[in-house]
Amino acid sequence: MLVLGRSKALSVYVRTHASTTVGNIKDGTYTIYYTYGSRFSVCQGRFTSGATYWRDDKPLTFISPPGQFTAWTVTLYAVNGNAPSTQISPGNFPAP
Repeated sequence: MLVLGRSKALSVYVRTHASTTVGNIKDGTYTIYYTYGSRFSVCQGRFTSGATYWRDDKPLTFISPPGQFTAWTVTLYAVNGNAPSTQISPGNFPAP
């Protein structure tokens, strides 16, 4: 989920071992929130079992000159990357 300021800008569900591409993100500085767990409920928009909630500590900034675009790759599994995350309470996770 991408959050711009206090507003949810984008939310996607990606299964384990899958990937997705998202385009047309407006310029701005976004915070990434993510959750994982089991038994995802489409109706509730959340995991119903074993969910943990996370917020990336380093925001993503999209600034694109006319005719160009900004691209980011976000990987949500353990790697030696540069995006530390903090586990947060369910109440601090933006509504789906």
